Amino acid sequence: MRLLRRPKRLVTKLLLYTLVPVFLGLSAILAAVSFFYSDFSLSSSVEEAEGETREVAAYVERTYFYLLRRFVSASVSEETKETVELVLDGRLTYSECNNELQDAFTRYVQIHELVSCALITRETGSGSVWLYYPYSFRLGSGVSAYNWKGDLRGISGVTFLPSKNAPHPFGNADAAVPVAFPLCYQRDTKLLLLSESPERTELLLYVFLDREALQSYLSVYCGDSSEGLLYLTDGEGRILSLDPLSEEYALASGGEICEAAARIRGGEIAYAQLGEHYVFCAEAAQDSLYVVNVVPRSLFLQQYNDILFFLLTIALTTSLVVATLSILASLFVTRPLKLLMSSLRSIETNTYAGKAAVTSHDELEQLNDSIDSMYGTIHRQMEQIRQEETEKYETQLQLLSEQMNPHFVYNALEFINMEIVSGHSVNASKMVSSLGNYLRVGLAYGENLVTLGQEAEHAAAYVRIMNYRFSQQVQLSVEIPDELIGLRIVKCVVQPLVENSLKHGFRVGTLQSFPFAPMVTIAAVLGEECLELSVTDNGAGIDVEKARAAVRREGGEERGHVGLNNIYRRLCACYGEAEIDFSSVPFFENRVTIRVPARFFNGSEAQTP
Repeated sequence: MRLLRRPKRLVTKLLLYTLVPVFLGLSAILAAVSFFYSDFSLSSSVEEAEGETREVAAYVERTYFYLLRRFVSASVSEETKETVELVLDGRLTYSECNNELQDAFTRYVQIHELVSCALITRETGSGSVWLYYPYSFRLGSGVSAYNWKGDLRGISGVTFLPSKNAPHPFGNADAAVPVAFPLCYQRDTKLLLLSESPERTELLLYVFLDREALQSYLSVYCGDSSEGLLYLTDGEGRILSLDPLSEEYALASGGEICEAAARIRGGEIAYAQLGEHYVFCAEAAQDSLYVVNVVPRSLFLQQYNDILFFLLTIALTTSLVVATLSILASLFVTRPLKLLMSSLRSIETNTYAGKAAVTSHDELEQLNDSIDSMYGTIHRQMEQIRQEETEKYETQLQLLSEQMNPHFVYNALEFINMEIVSGHSVNASKMVSSLGNYLRVGLAYGENLVTLGQEAEHAAAYVRIMNYRFSQQVQLSVEIPDELIGLRIVKCVVQPLVENSLKHGFRVGTLQSFPFAPMVTIAAVLGEECLELSVTDNGAGIDVEKARAAVRREGGEERGHVGLNNIYRRLCACYGEAEIDFSSVPFFENRVTIRVPARFFNGSEAQTP
């Protein structure tokens, strides 16, 4: 495994460490603006649009009353009264009447700049209708067929008429909003008055407001952030100032918008939201004229979108500046760092030839000197550690091995002494012979490694001694493949496990006997990952938790399992790592398994752990 891994590029790390916080900070700001300001901006824009709609209605109301005052002023003049008296007297012909009304038309047209023309109609005694008009305008075709009586029946007081219901005496009348003034003449007082009922109406004055000028007039008094589709309606909700053939009229005449405007006129709600549109309505003349404003929701969010675009621009500019500064900063640092990395890689591959050519006169140059000094120190310390570890390993392994020998020798000599005292000289002689074989393998002429075959013979000598001593017919089976017999392993790892089987599994040496023959099996398997050595018996069973605790001496040293910790420590000292595990099915199969890395037996490290 490499001791020094190739790091990420410094430029990338600098970009990440700078751009990520900036990006997260700006994202948090954008999220906060979206969460808080969007609702605030929308609500404030709605309130502003509602207020501006009322302001437009107030201007329309002032203009409306101004028109009325100018109409009254024009109507009460002596010239107008005399002219109307002549027209209603019936002694003048149509042409003479129209001539007399020309000055009156001029006065009515000059009432306001929104007025484009004027027209007077009168019903004669024979039921026909006379139309009086300014000579500056030309009558359209079919004017004589105009049904004046139909309009007259529905008009009382000053009445705004929708464009589609306007009379068509002139070619441009479709682009006008007619305002009807029903008039009656009091002959006794010689006053020209507004008629309160169609039955008393004698003359009907139409004043035509230029529709485009009226729409422009409405827009002038509304701010850009609140200007939607502005138009006039009467008290019944009829649209007055929009072209009946336009898309705006189609939108305004929709059922939902008309219903919403009616609810606002009735005082049920202040405004209405219909999908992507908001509807506002304000009274411009009592119960007869209203201003309606249909504003798209996107217009209300324009200010919010402008701020969001501004923040996104700042975020992009900041990111570009930070990225540029990070790259420039890294250029002054990465070159000497690359030289230092090259030095470290050469130390890793044992090809170090000396200090790198770093002349930055800063901390990086000091780091270069420290790396060179560190290399010399590490080189000397590694040699010293290697020598000390070798001596420590040999000493530790020798001590652990010698710790096992006195344990069994003491027990075996005690058994032989008991046989001699009991007069069993033949058994004692055989036990001495087996003990010699046992010690020959156990001592191994001072070596710490023996073959698996020698380990199996070592355990077999022990079993024979125990069988001679206690007349137990313990059956020992060795299942080690021929190709593994010659593998070298730390000595004295199998015999202590066999001893534990006899002592704790079959209670050899006690008065207890078993109704079946005790069987012990020694097996070895070499896999890709590890070498497994196992000792299996059919004894009384293993307390797995206690045995595992005894391996690592958890909770204090366990005296009931001989040498488990000793075996584990010697295996770890020799192979660096080892595992001892247990499984138990009493009186059927109780197994102790040792696992050590397979690389010490099938690779370059075989037989030289």
